[in-house]
Amino acid sequence: MKHGKANKRLKMTDSYLPLFNSKILLFGEYSLMYGSMALSIPFECFHGQLILPGAVPQNDDAIFSNQQIKKFLSHLSILKDEKKLDFTIDIERFTEDLDAGLYFKSNIPQGYGLGSSGALVASIFSAYGEHPKNHFTETEKLLQLKSFFSTVESYFHGKSSGLDPLISYLNQAVLISGKDKIETIPQKGNSNNGRGAVFLIDSGSSGETEPLVNHFIENYKHAAYNNTIDHELIPLVNKAVTYYIDGNSEMLLATLKQISLLQMNVFDFMIPKSVRKVWQAGLETNAYYLKLCGSGGGGMMLGFTADIQVSLNHLAPFKPIIIHRL
Repeated sequence: MKHGKANKRLKMTDSYLPLFNSKILLFGEYSLMYGSMALSIPFECFHGQLILPGAVPQNDDAIFSNQQIKKFLSHLSILKDEKKLDFTIDIERFTEDLDAGLYFKSNIPQGYGLGSSGALVASIFSAYGEHPKNHFTETEKLLQLKSFFSTVESYFHGKSSGLDPLISYLNQAVLISGKDKIETIPQKGNSNNGRGAVFLIDSGSSGETEPLVNHFIENYKHAAYNNTIDHELIPLVNKAVTYYIDGNSEMLLATLKQISLLQMNVFDFMIPKSVRKVWQAGLETNAYYLKLCGSGGGGMMLGFTADIQVSLNHLAPFKPIIIHRL
C-alpha cells in the first residue's frame, strides 16, 4: 500500500502531505451494486493533498476547504461516538490541525466521476487513521478498508461502496470479482504503441451522485428494469472486465459497443445532453464507444476506441484525455 505509512504529527515545517490520485471506475458503475465485477484504477492526471499552511496566508479556496473538512470532522466524531468506525481516527490531532488551518488542495473536479471526495477521505485516513494490522491477509485488509471507507464516504453521497477512497489510498488498480472477492492487480502502462486507447471526454458540466443513485435504485425495483440489469448489463460488464485484463482488445471493443448501446437505454437519465449526439455517433460509425464514468449526470464520460487518432478528430471539442493505449 503506497500510502499506508505510519502516522506522524503534522508540523508547521512539514506542511505538505502525500499526493492522493483521482480514480477511474473503468467497469462496474451501478451494476456493482447488484453483483457485477468491477475494475477501478488510480489516475494521476488529477490529485489532491492535505496542506498545513503555517505562516502562509490562506486564500479563499483554502478557507472554504478548511470549513468543509470541519463539517466532515463532525460527521467522523459522531460515527466514532456511535462506535461505527472499523478503524481508529485520531480526532484530537485532526481537530488541532484543522484549527491551525489544515485544508485540502486538489485539482480533481467535483461531480466529474473522478473520486474527489475519495481522495480527500484517503488523505485524511492516511494522516490520522490507524492502518490495518500486518497479521490480516491482503483480502481481509482490502475488505476492512473498503467497509470503513464506505461508512465514512457516505457523508458525501448518501451511499458509497468505499471503492473510490480505497483506490486513492492504495494507489493501485483494484478488481472486484464477487462478494468478498477483491484484489489489487497490475495497472496497464500508458505506452504510445497501440492505435487503440481508453480515454475521457468532458461533458462540460458536473453531476450529483446521490440523486442519480437513488433514481437507479427506484428503477431497479421494477421487474423489467432489474431483469435488464441482471441478465443483460451485468454479464456484459463481467465479459468486458475479463477481456480488458486478458488484453483481448477486439472482444473488449465488441462488448463495449453492446454496453454503450444498453446504457443509452437503461441509463438515459444519467447521460448528459451535451454528449448524446456524439455517443450515438460512436455507435453508428464504430469509431469509438462511450460509457458512463462513475454515476454520470455530467462530468467525464469514458471512451474506448480501436483508433485513437480518429476518435480525437471526432471528439476534439470535448477535450479527450488519453488514459492508456490498447
